[in-house]
Amino acid sequence: MTEAREQPDEIDVLDVLVFVAANIWVLVAVPLIVAALTYVAITFLPEKYTAFYKLELPSSVHPYIADPIFIAAIKNDTAAKASFVNGDLAWTFEAQSEKDAIDAVTAARNAALDAVSGLTPADIAVEGENAMGLSAAGVARQVSTVKRWAEILKEEPVAATSNVKRGVWVATLTALSFIFVLLFLIIRNIIRSAEKTPEGAAKMAKIRESLVLRRKQADLP
Repeated sequence: MTEAREQPDEIDVLDVLVFVAANIWVLVAVPLIVAALTYVAITFLPEKYTAFYKLELPSSVHPYIADPIFIAAIKNDTAAKASFVNGDLAWTFEAQSEKDAIDAVTAARNAALDAVSGLTPADIAVEGENAMGLSAAGVARQVSTVKRWAEILKEEPVAATSNVKRGVWVATLTALSFIFVLLFLIIRNIIRSAEKTPEGAAKMAKIRESLVLRRKQADLP
């Protein structure tokens, strides 16, 4: 009894393997052709690059110390305009070339960081314990820290991303073409199998007649 029940499953698996083997070249060739055509087509799309940089204040530096950076960033007349993202200062710029986008954001960031190059403890009003809860010596340490931090950040690279996601497009269309070809072959195989029996052939004839009648009705004025 067990062998009788398992036999249909084995036959189904073999049928699937035979089906795949019979159509392997179509299943492989069509997605590859679609992938190649997609990649070529995408190369002609207008490409833009977006550079982004977010300035994150070290936890050891009081936000009040970085105010000169924020003020300079807002006032600076640079191509990449400053904005605030989740409370942090950020710059974004879009250009036709990756280099132009990166250069614009880098210049805007460095111009803002230059605002602390001449900062001294005397530039921050301190009367004993100020609003930061820091003494004059504490402010001096903070200023020294933020200066070193600013110089380090000037050396950080800025990244830019392309708006044309070649890999995503190629992978998506290749997968869709594979699914489409697979479904087409399965449906074609079902139709051919159905036409081998009198009952199936009769049903297919009715389907064709129905489609022909609908097409003729659609063509009528």
